[in-house]
Amino acid sequence: MFEQIQPQKYYMQIARQIKELIKDGRLKIGDKLPAERTLAEEFGASRATIREALSALEMFGLIVCKSGQGNFINAD
Repeated sequence: MFEQIQPQKYYMQIARQIKELIKDGRLKIGDKLPAERTLAEEFGASRATIREALSALEMFGLIVCKSGQGNFINAD
């Protein structure tokens, strides 16, 4: 009757938080996200986890990663 719940991966929790900030309008199209190191410190996560979250957001088209420039919001 019941399904076992699965703990969610850290990178998905981070991606969800960033997605919510976009949805709430606190991050707008063209805004630059903080550097990986800064995000890692703020989330209390490793840079590898941050990279996974950013990669997931990029796959969904919410951000665009520009090499050498940073990560930018791509969608409302």
